[in-house]
Amino acid sequence: MSIAPPHIERQAVPDDIAEVERLTWCRLRWPIGDGSATRVRSESFESDSIAIPLVNVAAWIVENWWSILYELARVSDAGTQEDSGGLDSHAPGWRSRHSLRVADSSLLLPDLRIFSSGRNVTWQLRADHGQLFRAVPDVRFVDDTLTVGSREESVASLGELVSWTLSRLTNCDGADVSNIREAWDFISRTPSRSSQAEFCRAAGRLGLDPHDVESWPQGICEWLEEAPAGTLDTAFSADILSFSNDVTDLPGIDRALRALVRDSGLRERPTERTRGSDASIVRPDSTTAFALGYERAERLRWDAHVDSTERLPELERVLHAAYGQRLVHHQRLVVPAPVSAAAGWSSDGVDVITRPDPTGQRSRSRRFALARGLHHALWLCDEGARLATDAADDDQRASRAFAAELLAPRREVFRLVAERRKIMPEIDAVAEVASLYDVDPVLARNQFDNARAGR
Repeated sequence: MSIAPPHIERQAVPDDIAEVERLTWCRLRWPIGDGSATRVRSESFESDSIAIPLVNVAAWIVENWWSILYELARVSDAGTQEDSGGLDSHAPGWRSRHSLRVADSSLLLPDLRIFSSGRNVTWQLRADHGQLFRAVPDVRFVDDTLTVGSREESVASLGELVSWTLSRLTNCDGADVSNIREAWDFISRTPSRSSQAEFCRAAGRLGLDPHDVESWPQGICEWLEEAPAGTLDTAFSADILSFSNDVTDLPGIDRALRALVRDSGLRERPTERTRGSDASIVRPDSTTAFALGYERAERLRWDAHVDSTERLPELERVLHAAYGQRLVHHQRLVVPAPVSAAAGWSSDGVDVITRPDPTGQRSRSRRFALARGLHHALWLCDEGARLATDAADDDQRASRAFAAELLAPRREVFRLVAERRKIMPEIDAVAEVASLYDVDPVLARNQFDNARAGR
């Protein structure tokens, strides 16, 4: 199990603290992946647990429950490079919803950031490097890890802490405790398939509190409430709800994109397209989104009989050679949103819509966008059309890795650059290899770096 439940034990209680703190005072040990969220060190001691009251931690968890589980890290598009180091959202508003340290600034709490990565939940521990912790100046949290767990594991781990806390507060009726109890009752008792839960998940993706709609920007609540039942939980809606745009722009963008998909006739992938000779299109198993993207690209090149040393032919030819399918490319995506492609299937086969190329020719960036759209059509359009966006979720990362690996296989890029930099500066070697594969030098650079890092 990547995300284990916290270990909570009753602890001797300090004098002169509030009743709710006294009742929830404990020794907390919380293993996260290969590290521990509660490992601390000072000049005189080291411990894998901390002694704190949990009431404010539980309050923070239930208040931010939907954002913790469904809101992505707000990062800029990392393009073709693996962006594991880019999971650092600096916006104070985002941190307040995702960093456990914000739960109570007077307590010794780790900077544990919990956020959605699309299909899973990321737990990012940030060690205290150099800075002094304000509450206990000579103590620092020492583990610095990033662990991805299932949403079910995350719910169980967070829920264990909340349940233990409430079990200690059975006879307390203060307003703060009542708020925690009521919020947790709603979370734990609301059926996951209900319209209420669907609304809450959508709000969480937007970083909004579903129980405080009065504070939302105008028009957002009505937009979500008017969505037909089941619509907000679709992958297409998740793509839109994860945009980095101002939330007030989303209703208009949503209408424009749905109209584009409807008018273009984009729909889900036909089941028969993944059977028989096309069995290789079926989603394979993999451990990370990037590895999955690389694996899919390698398989498509193999099925199309295109060696990793060769420049990739036009994608239309590649798809037909591999699976006998037709790829239709349209250039009419003009929505003001971080979308590089819309993809789906039609009676003609795979349809991908990208932004118009002002040069009238297919540029390298359009080819990358087309490759991302192809990835979505082949592997992600089980329910309907999908969008290739700048979001930092599993599906979008897989599509970026797929497009980069399909156009310029990273191990071959590394080999070619290593050979050439013996006789020329590395920057020139990268540019020359990029020209060989007809890709942007930035893509070639990122592929070189990923291969050098063993990705």
